[in-house]
Amino acid sequence: MNQSGIYLSEASFSLKENHKIIKLKSHKMHHFVDFYAYLQRKLKFPSYFGSNLDAMEECLMDLSWFQKKDQLVIIFENAKQLLKDEKTEDIQLVWQIYEDVAEYWKDQDFEFIVVKD
Repeated sequence: MNQSGIYLSEASFSLKENHKIIKLKSHKMHHFVDFYAYLQRKLKFPSYFGSNLDAMEECLMDLSWFQKKDQLVIIFENAKQLLKDEKTEDIQLVWQIYEDVAEYWKDQDFEFIVVKD
């Protein structure tokens, strides 16, 4: 069963041996400029990443830059701090993109898990 989705804790899904866990410190991403730079560095987005939401979604739905033998688990530590200096509707859009990406991967042979810790 594909566990792709958004979870509120690590206890909500079963970790597997091939899950590649990437922990992101939300307090380091209060502004979009910081958010994009931090994501690119931690997720190892390709050099053509355009530092905008469309580019983020494209990279997360493509994943040609990621070793697909692993399954991706992204944990946003202290998620309430994420983009705290940005508009609420922009933050909601970010989470919607992660939900859309998780939904996309549910139909694939790949698990894309996001944890809002």
